Amino acid sequence: MSDRVKLRAILARWFGRRRVRDHARLWDTRTTIHMYHDPDHQYAKLLQAGEDEEKVITLAKQNGHYKGVKVIDGNMALDVGLQNLGDLMIGSGTAWATPYIGVGDSSTAEAAAQTALQAATNKAYAAMDSTYPKRTGKTVSFKATFAAGVASWVWQEIVVLTGNGTGIALNRKVGAWGTKGANDTYSMQVDITLAAA
Repeated sequence: MSDRVKLRAILARWFGRRRVRDHARLWDTRTTIHMYHDPDHQYAKLLQAGEDEEKVITLAKQNGHYKGVKVIDGNMALDVGLQNLGDLMIGSGTAWATPYIGVGDSSTAEAAAQTALQAATNKAYAAMDSTYPKRTGKTVSFKATFAAGVASWVWQEIVVLTGNGTGIALNRKVGAWGTKGANDTYSMQVDITLAAA
């Protein structure tokens, strides 16, 4: 039995699922990015301080600075991240108290054996906005803001990891999030919802 199958069985018992098949999903993931024209970091500061996103969007729209939203579903759970979750269940492992979101420009397809972003040079990491990460019901939310002047390139991959570029990666997703301009702030939220029983 593979490590991934074993972990699915552990999670099934942990969250009350009665039957788990090898092809069953552990979770569903949605990544949402709100984009702002923000050369003075006005919106970045509000978001990083934990201001409600909808209030920031309203303000940015009033100023003509809101550039829209992109939503991409799905991700690849990485072996190292799943193994760390298993370790945490038995009292070891690396905690997720101060996670980061990483972004890069690699379009290399996701693979469970990967351990980090695949970009060679264009990659950056952002700490959590205030009050994150947090859990609501079966959904764990990670949210970070990449201010103007940070990660100004084509966004094609993301990871959630335990540290600033050197932590354990939980998952990876390749997608088309567009090109972040030098004067743009991007707010990214990754919602991971554990599969229903």
